[in-house]
Order: sequence, then C-alpha cells, then structure tokens
Amino acid sequence: TIFIRPGEIISTSPVVLKTLTGDSQIVFGTEKGKVFVYTPGTPVEKPVLISTIIKDTSFIIKKIAGDNSFISFIAEPTIESIPPSPIELYFDNSGNLYSFSGEVPIDLAVTKDKNGNYISIVLTNQNNFYIISANELLSSFKVETSYQINSFSLTDLRKDGNIYIVFNNGNKLEARNFEGALADNYPVIDPEGNNFVMTPLAMDFEGDDRSELIAFTEDGRIFAFDGPSGRLVDGFPISSGAKPTAVPILFSDNGKPSLAVIDENNSFSGWNIGSVDGKYYWSEKNGNNLNSAFIPGAESVSAITEFFPKNRAYNYPNPVYDGQTFIRYYVSEESKINIKIFDLAGGFVAELNDFASGGMDCETVWNVGNIQSGVYLARIEAVSNSGKSESQVIKIAIVK
Repeated sequence: TIFIRPGEIISTSPVVLKTLTGDSQIVFGTEKGKVFVYTPGTPVEKPVLISTIIKDTSFIIKKIAGDNSFISFIAEPTIESIPPSPIELYFDNSGNLYSFSGEVPIDLAVTKDKNGNYISIVLTNQNNFYIISANELLSSFKVETSYQINSFSLTDLRKDGNIYIVFNNGNKLEARNFEGALADNYPVIDPEGNNFVMTPLAMDFEGDDRSELIAFTEDGRIFAFDGPSGRLVDGFPISSGAKPTAVPILFSDNGKPSLAVIDENNSFSGWNIGSVDGKYYWSEKNGNNLNSAFIPGAESVSAITEFFPKNRAYNYPNPVYDGQTFIRYYVSEESKINIKIFDLAGGFVAELNDFASGGMDCETVWNVGNIQSGVYLARIEAVSNSGKSESQVIKIAIVK
C-alpha cells in the first residue's frame, strides 16, 4: 500500500491524469486552498510531489477536473463576504480565473471545443451554468426552477458538433447545449411524477453509435433514453427497488456494458444492459474511473452546415399560456439576431435583439406577460459576422 500524506485534510476526490508522455499524475485539493500534484509512486518508490498550486488558505477546494496536463478547479470560501462581492472561485493551472458574486460553484467538468481548446463548465448554487475557456466567459445561462441542481454530466448527445449538459430538474431530465437551449425532444419526464436523483449517466450500450442517457428516480426505477430522440429504450425502466444511495456506475463485464446500483435497502444490484461495449461518455459520478470529469470534444457527423435552416426556427411552448416563450433558431456562424413581432393587422408589438453562437441552437426569450391573447407573427432575421443574412417568419399563439 502506498500512502500520500500532504499534511492537510484532503477535500476532493483524487484525480488521475494521463499526460501526453504516458506518465500518470495524482491531483487532489485540500481544505487549506491548495492543489497538490504527485507522481503515483511504485511498490519500491514513494510518490513524489511535482507541484503545488496555492490559493487563498481560507478556501476549500471542492472539485478538480482535467485532462493530460490541464487542470481546472473550483473552491468555496469559508469566510462570507457581506455584502456579497466578486470572489475568484474558479481557477486553472495556467493562471486563469473567474469571479463569482453572491454564488458559489458546486460542480465542474471539462471538455474541448472543435479547435482543441479546453472548456470548463461550472455549475453554481444559484442554478447558473458558466462556460469558461482560459480567461474568457464564452456563455452562461440560468435554469429557472424551484429545485436545486446539484450535479450534471456531459455527453456527445447528437454528434452535431456540440457537447450537451445533462442534469435532473425535479421529475424532468434535461439536456442543454452551451447556450442553454434544450436539445430537441427534451426534457423527458417521469410518467409517474417522481423526481430524478443522482447524476445521470451516458454511454452507447445499444451499439448504434448514439449516446443513451440513464437516469434514476427516487423510488428506485432506472430509465434509459435514446439520446437524440429521447425515446425510452426497450426493456426499461428496470428497478433496484429503492432510491440509490450513491451515483451508480457503468462498467464493462467481459465486454458487455453493465450497470451497478447500491440502494437505501443496502442492496447491491447489477445488470448487463447491452450485448456489445460501446463508448462510455459519463460512467460514474466524476465521469470515469480516473475521476477526471472530462470527455473529449464532440463529433460533427450530423452537424448542420446550412447558415439559417428555416425548419429550425420556431418557438416553444406554442400556444403560450404563461409568462414567456422561447424563440428558437439555428445559425452556422456567429450572428446578430433581430426579432420583430407584429399582430395580424400588421401592428408593431415588440422588438428583440440578441447574439447567437454559431453551430448550435440558440434561444431568445419573449416575455408575454403584458401581451393580449391572439396570434402574432415574429420575423427572425440573422446577420452573420461574415455578412450572410437570412430571415424567417413564425406564428406565435398566446392564450390567456
């Protein structure tokens, strides 16, 4: 047995990183705001401290994610700032950081963009997601819900060039891109109305080169959904009989994808859920058995190349019964969005302006709280940075 004794209380799961040279490193954080990087050691050699990253000693390092030589981590302050002021609580080992005000990061994962740059996804206790690359905030979005989102997973859901964030939201399982737009056919909802619990898992266990999502309910049922369509996979749901007490694990059993669950009855259950191993995207709490919370960048097999496909322009919900609707569109390039809304008599009602990231579905919120019932026409115009311009008119029905 090999021990590493840093002289401080370890506050994170240890992360194992495989470097480009094939060497391994063990990375962990402490309750004194430090991140230690060690060699793993051997039966005849003790682990060697490679480096130490020291932040504020009043911080607790909460989670580390990384790949190869890249490390990012989040921290929690032990001293409350009154009134709340911006505090640097996200860091990476290149010296980049990000500040939060009035909220604390609680979960973290890492992937790559199409150019191979590392991207960190940070979830806070205010249900905000932040997408960070180096010192740049690429995007952020808030999930409006009465539930606290505690964790998330990542997967290449549609192979459209985008990694999707997957998380539980009460009795709904949601998948969103980095702009916060819901994936087509999501959310999926438990038909019995029970809440989903634990971090959702993701892998291709049907052998169709598509990611399936596996989600767990508080009464012990286990669902598997086809990633792109949201369709319930044949043979599911299955049940362990009680609520899981820890995030279940996907693993290979002699070449067969398998699932293991421990529940509140102290029962251990295991299933072979497929006949041939596929790709494991998110197989346990911290992504994989290295605890690295990392998945590679998305494939672009089904990426849309058309600049502004008109069949991707619509709003939901439609009809609109409550306070807002989401006007959705896709652009293949970064673009300015202008939306003008008229009633059927041609009267001007509202104008919305937004900016859309290229290569993914984006949304603009229209607040209809002060809008009367009726049918409205929304003209969506997209103008790319390269000068391309397209438009589409959609109908929006409001019922009050």
